[in-house]
Amino acid sequence: MSSPKLPKLDKKMNIEGYQLLELLGSGSFGKVFKAKSQKYGIVALKAMLKIRFSEHKGFLGQLVENERKALECLKSDHIIKLYQYFETKDYAVFILEYCDGGTLEDYWMNQDNVIPQFQALIFFKQLLKGMKALHKGKIIHRDLKMANILLHQGILKIADLGFCHLLKEQDGLAYDNLGSYGTMAPEILERKPYGLQADMFAVGVILYQMLFSKFPFNSANHHIFLEEVKYSNPPKFKSKKGPVDKNICELLTNMLKYDPKQRLKWSDLFSNSIFMGQSSMSIIKDHTQYFADIDPHKSKLFYQKAEANEKQFEILNPTNDEQMQDEIFKTNHKIQEYMNQSKKNHNSDVVPPVNIQLKDNMLQSEVLLQEANTFDQKAEDSIKLYSKAKQPISCLSLTYNKMKSFQHKQIFDSIFVSYILIKQIYYQHYKLRAQIKDDKFYPQLIKKSIFKSFMREFEEENEFLSIHLTMEYQTVQANFNKLEKYLKPDWICEVYQLSQTNKFQNIYREVLSNYLNIIGKEELQKQGEPNAQRLQYIAMVTNIKDYEELTTISNIDKGIAAIENRDINELIEHIKSSMI
Repeated sequence: MSSPKLPKLDKKMNIEGYQLLELLGSGSFGKVFKAKSQKYGIVALKAMLKIRFSEHKGFLGQLVENERKALECLKSDHIIKLYQYFETKDYAVFILEYCDGGTLEDYWMNQDNVIPQFQALIFFKQLLKGMKALHKGKIIHRDLKMANILLHQGILKIADLGFCHLLKEQDGLAYDNLGSYGTMAPEILERKPYGLQADMFAVGVILYQMLFSKFPFNSANHHIFLEEVKYSNPPKFKSKKGPVDKNICELLTNMLKYDPKQRLKWSDLFSNSIFMGQSSMSIIKDHTQYFADIDPHKSKLFYQKAEANEKQFEILNPTNDEQMQDEIFKTNHKIQEYMNQSKKNHNSDVVPPVNIQLKDNMLQSEVLLQEANTFDQKAEDSIKLYSKAKQPISCLSLTYNKMKSFQHKQIFDSIFVSYILIKQIYYQHYKLRAQIKDDKFYPQLIKKSIFKSFMREFEEENEFLSIHLTMEYQTVQANFNKLEKYLKPDWICEVYQLSQTNKFQNIYREVLSNYLNIIGKEELQKQGEPNAQRLQYIAMVTNIKDYEELTTISNIDKGIAAIENRDINELIEHIKSSMI
């Protein structure tokens, strides 16, 4: 099918009073122009194709909306300014502050990939000020890198808060573009819970790049990257422009740790000698005025409060992937030992009588055949077992999909609910995935084609769910100021991070019960003929409001079918009895 024709964007055109001057960049999603207007003078005009926003089940369109809302609420000299946002028939248009210095990456490359220590520290300070503004807005950048940082008259400005980096790819999977190898914190890459410490890692990578001409760890392959972050850390501190001050090297060592709990905290960063006027670096002592506009005490207090929130609502990590991999390795090792021992015994000098040897070989073949049949049956039984264990998750997913198409009277009635629901789905799916991999027979089962296909589908589902969880998280973050009045104080802990807190299951029940009361009352009080499809959806919500109860239902598919087959009066009575 050919793509629909859209009007071309080209220089010399005029869009809503903005005269296009020069093409700055383009991709399959749209174009970025240098433009001018009477009101703002020279600006950057970013026009994106609206037709692309429905892709990945609307994920791309949601990213655009999130970036717009984030830029509207962020006010900092070190974050790109949004002057105006509007839509034409075919395009969504951002009018942004124009930066005349290109990207930090451009500047770095023009400096032979090494920025002098003094200038690197000035950029570092400005980057920290921009990051503080993001963190005040409860935003974790996740894709912080040199190419996403602009310079204007020597001032550093953070850009690309959710979508612009997608312009650089043609048709890549959206999830792959939510971070960049090299700067992305290992916990994000491993799909583990993350918070403020993820941005600490990225900021450390950028400081390292400015001074040492390259990434601290491999940026081309994420497996090698993770190996190096775990086992070749700290990186080498060798600059082609001469030695770098030991204080900076020590600072980077602490910023780039693999474990976010061991990584330098933001509150401790502002106790560093660079900001406290105690550095042994003469270059800092001689230019303390450049750091005077950062108040270390206020910054420290701000991050202490933010970190206390994260610590207070720290999650119970659903799995430990390292332990799981260790167990698989141990199992494989035992199998290898057994095979080596069998081979050793087979090559022994002790030769049994021929008739006994023949009998033993026949028995061994029968045993091997029996074991093979056993594992074929075990693979099929495991798939049945785990498919049944996945039924409650599938029920939640079905309800989530229906929730996205349900017309709510107030949009804020559903924003936090859909976030909480997808969080439940993702982590239950993640736990089941870990349980499967923790099966002592997993190394043998995964060799069976039927089980391998099952696991491939399971992994794809997990990745797809992570996309939706990220999307819902960003939506909650972008709307938090308006959303806060709809939330009970005890629920806000779930807003701070993507992970589940130890209060999650209680919050889940409360949020779903509250949601059920809202949509149930609205539907039952409507005038006119009741809508069967809407009542069926509300009845489904009643069944999922307690996840632990849902897991006790023996045949969930049958229960869903029963809801669909109920008449309107039965649905109404069922909903009434389930509402508080």
